[in-house]
Amino acid sequence: MLKGTFTMMSQKSTWAEIYRIISIKIGLVQVFANFAGAGVCYSYFAFFDSSAPVSLVTIGLLITIVMTAGLVVIGYILNRRWEKGLSEYVRLKMAGRSVSQKLEEEARRKILNLPFMAAFVALINWAMASVIMSGYNFIETALVETFTAASFQALMVFVGVIISGIITSAIVFFVVEILARKTWPHFFPRGDLSKTPGALQMKLRTRMFIAFTLASIVPMILMAILSYNKARLMLVMNPEDVIQSLFHLTAFLLIAALAVTVILSYLVSSSIIGPVKGMETAMIKVRKGDLTASARVVGNDELGILSESFDQMIEGLRDRERIKETFGRFVTPEIARAILENPPVPGGENTEVSILFSDVRNYTTICEQLSPEDVIALLNDYFSYMVQAIEKHHGLVYQFVGDGIMAVFGAPVKLTDHANFAVRSAIEMMDALDRFNTEIRSGLPPIRIGIGINTGPVVAGIIGTQQRMEYRVVGDSVNLAARIEALNKDFHTDVLISRSTVDQLKDHFNLKAFQPVKVKGKEDHVHVYEVLSEP
Repeated sequence: MLKGTFTMMSQKSTWAEIYRIISIKIGLVQVFANFAGAGVCYSYFAFFDSSAPVSLVTIGLLITIVMTAGLVVIGYILNRRWEKGLSEYVRLKMAGRSVSQKLEEEARRKILNLPFMAAFVALINWAMASVIMSGYNFIETALVETFTAASFQALMVFVGVIISGIITSAIVFFVVEILARKTWPHFFPRGDLSKTPGALQMKLRTRMFIAFTLASIVPMILMAILSYNKARLMLVMNPEDVIQSLFHLTAFLLIAALAVTVILSYLVSSSIIGPVKGMETAMIKVRKGDLTASARVVGNDELGILSESFDQMIEGLRDRERIKETFGRFVTPEIARAILENPPVPGGENTEVSILFSDVRNYTTICEQLSPEDVIALLNDYFSYMVQAIEKHHGLVYQFVGDGIMAVFGAPVKLTDHANFAVRSAIEMMDALDRFNTEIRSGLPPIRIGIGINTGPVVAGIIGTQQRMEYRVVGDSVNLAARIEALNKDFHTDVLISRSTVDQLKDHFNLKAFQPVKVKGKEDHVHVYEVLSEP
């Protein structure tokens, strides 16, 4: 209960922060950027361009302030109207209420398009400002100069204002995008940003082109135009005054160009480095084995698509690990790994292994005394003890047959001393059985088992059809191991091994030989030995 309440409060807090970003922070960015751009643009014409009517500085400043404030209000109204569906979606999320699919789709589309809309509104405002200011300068200049001079002055103002507007709009776009990126993972928890219909995209090449053009080409073009204008003025003004004015103008443009270059470079690099750093961090985690890592998709450009592909790859790895883990519960992790590393193809290879069969002696009697559910629980406990003893000595459990276990030593993982490992595993199983009877069957009749081991050639590999395959070891050696296990009933023993197993033992074991015995399916008599204890 407390956990659910805490989660709900955390979600409300998250969406409240998103609402502040959309409604307040982005709005402040737009206001500040436009006023700053207007201030720089006005300062240029009022203080550095000597061809401007300096006597009108005070009136021009008032007009600039009033016009900028009015255009900011217009821009605010346009933004509010456009963001209506987006704001409604965020408010509903903040209140913990459900939203319709239509509203969610609209909000996702608009949150991706928000940087474009903010830049577009800013550009419209600056276009209107360029028309107003150029018209104002034309009228004022025409009162004291010729029509040609007034037209040239109006054109200079128009070009200067519109270029300032383009630069300001670009800065607004990148700053708003950085703020909006913080909200995108909450709108797109699955990271499918690139699949949003109607969402605009800005490719990496476009970003680099805009930054390069505004930071280098535009200042050079302005410098060329303004240098020509100053040179023309030398025909009608004191050359020394023109040169001094040109010096001031050049210094202003250099400072402005440097500021624009630094700002745009930082913003563009941040929009690229952020997603790259996210993928780099996720890759480091994956390299360390953490498959819960995510690139955190924060874009629908090439880097966003790359992040989505990275997350899909990680999801594929997680699926593979889940399959591998689940598969390993049925055929042991080693067999699962061997099959996954080598695609299953019907067929197999000849190899020599040691096969172990075990069987519960009084299984039928036990089943009669227990319910089916209790029988399953008992077998699971019993198998957990036995499997641990087998795997401790590098054996692989191939299958459970009722109460029986079939284990193989030497396939698919090769073992040089598979006979030794098989016999040691059998002794370990008997010890584990004692612990099982003490810990699980305390106060109940103990369980007894018989174990048979044989060593010989088999064919190990995939059998079945293309639709259903199993990894198996087959051959007469397997059948003989099962027959030897059954002989424990006749000899009243626990562990019996074949002569072929004895011949390959490198360690000393206490063995007891029996007279050769006839077994089903074999023409020759079989030599068997009881394993009494470890050396």
